[in-house]
Amino acid sequence: MNTQYLEYCKKEIQEYLDKGLIRNSKSPWNCSAFYVMNVAEQERGAPRLVINYKPLNKLLKWIRYPLPNKQDLIKRLNHASIFSKFDMKSRYYQIGVKEEDKYKTKNPNPWNNDKTEIVKRLPCLGIPDPEAYLIVETDASNLGYGGILKQNFLSKEQIFRYHSGIWHPAQQKYSIVKKEILSIVLYLQKFQDDLFSKRFLIRTDCKAAPSVLQKVKNLVSKHIFARWKALLSCFDFEIEHIKGETNTLPDYLTREFLQEK
Repeated sequence: MNTQYLEYCKKEIQEYLDKGLIRNSKSPWNCSAFYVMNVAEQERGAPRLVINYKPLNKLLKWIRYPLPNKQDLIKRLNHASIFSKFDMKSRYYQIGVKEEDKYKTKNPNPWNNDKTEIVKRLPCLGIPDPEAYLIVETDASNLGYGGILKQNFLSKEQIFRYHSGIWHPAQQKYSIVKKEILSIVLYLQKFQDDLFSKRFLIRTDCKAAPSVLQKVKNLVSKHIFARWKALLSCFDFEIEHIKGETNTLPDYLTREFLQEK
């Protein structure tokens, strides 16, 4: 929503709440809202709130009613002498919705106390410290790859980077070991500015990774990984194998998160 309408929106929402036209809701359904300032709105000197229910319409069962024929309506006016014209104010709020369907019509307001409390409870990404020791954690699935970048901060590990991606068709045919190694390569490339000229730790639940990626090994002899040798040679790292159940965040980025996207 345009920031110039935020205060107006808060005032209008409170007005609708006071009139009983809307109510607070914690429904999982949500449709976007925005303001328009067309000719009619300019004439009345105030923007109009619009809710985009197109995503909801795709999920509803259509109930179709025949529209009255225009010519038939005109014939009914044959003996009329008084004609009235009505324009309903806020007409969409005068259309009733079944109680069991009201939760589907939820739309967000710009801000409220609930959002303030949520923000207070959510973990925050750290600000990169150029002197901190860095830790890379990656994972791969058949769908894609993901990883996080941490730093040692006040004796704790603090996350300050996330990244994930989907395999292209050729990469989807790789073995799981090759996908795990490639996920490391892609992640180091993504955040090379943070990792260059530093010694850092790579954590992975791939048992083959330490033997494949350690510099003391002859990477060229492993022909399926040889093309990544040049990319890895500019990084200074050590590798730690961890159990899969402890690699939860990178695993989420390669599965549920990518599926949601």
